[in-house]
Amino acid sequence: MDDIKNWLHALVVGILDDTSALEILTKEDEMGVLYTITGIAPDERGKIIGRQGKTAEALRTLLRSVGMSKNVRAALRIDIPDFSQPKEGEV
Repeated sequence: MDDIKNWLHALVVGILDDTSALEILTKEDEMGVLYTITGIAPDERGKIIGRQGKTAEALRTLLRSVGMSKNVRAALRIDIPDFSQPKEGEV
């Protein structure tokens, strides 16, 4: 499990410029392992999410694939504080 965490950390460090507060937390339960990326600088949010969430989805797909190769059900959560979705009707 630590090798998956290290792999994910290396991948995220390659995407972001400011990694001073970057941290990857793990939580294991009966459903598998949840990897949470925290400490993303406010101006780096767009890089980790990508256009229409494509970068985040690619990270999730890669993590699931690596997890499957190690017989681990892996999921990814990207924790971005103060990030709010537009309310319904707002553009």
